[in-house]
Amino acid sequence: MAFEATGSNYLAYDSASSTLRWHQGGFFYTVGKGITVGWLYVASGNVTLPNYIAGDIIFLNGSGTYTVTLPSASSVPGGVGYTFSNTGSALVTIAPAGSDNIDNGPVVLRPNDRYHIVSDNGGAWHEVFRTNAVSPKFLGPPVMPSYTVAALPLAPGAGAKAFATNGRKPADAAGAGTGVEVFYDGTHWISVCSGTTVQS
Repeated sequence: MAFEATGSNYLAYDSASSTLRWHQGGFFYTVGKGITVGWLYVASGNVTLPNYIAGDIIFLNGSGTYTVTLPSASSVPGGVGYTFSNTGSALVTIAPAGSDNIDNGPVVLRPNDRYHIVSDNGGAWHEVFRTNAVSPKFLGPPVMPSYTVAALPLAPGAGAKAFATNGRKPADAAGAGTGVEVFYDGTHWISVCSGTTVQS
């Protein structure tokens, strides 16, 4: 099913894989449900992304700091965007065009970061996820789950961390703990202040 006179933009059924594919010039993409990512665009230096590759995964493989500028959000359908994967060694800034806004900006992707944003088809880009399983970095202070000493989970697995709201610091009196960070060593919850089993 062609959509313009040149016949280079069309939908076709691929019987080998039982999928519907959108053909756009020399590129083609599976049409499906859920998250699908078009293949493939590589950036290694300053570039402005074209709006017609929206939906693609963008591999960032440069070795020097650079900026990837998004197209105008109004030129990309709402709910469609880009997935970025920083496979290089550089810090990469993802910048909105003109007066467009971007969630949680400024956005700087470090090596091994994965990031997905979508357009609102107006003037903003919205973050869907940002992650780094190799070397995670928090954008703000992490907040651990809080429990009283008596309510700390049983056998959560060695290495688990929490905040014991009535756990005793070394100067706290018995029964008057003001709260301590704790970790589970596989047998006991240990106060990071005392190095011994946490007490209330």
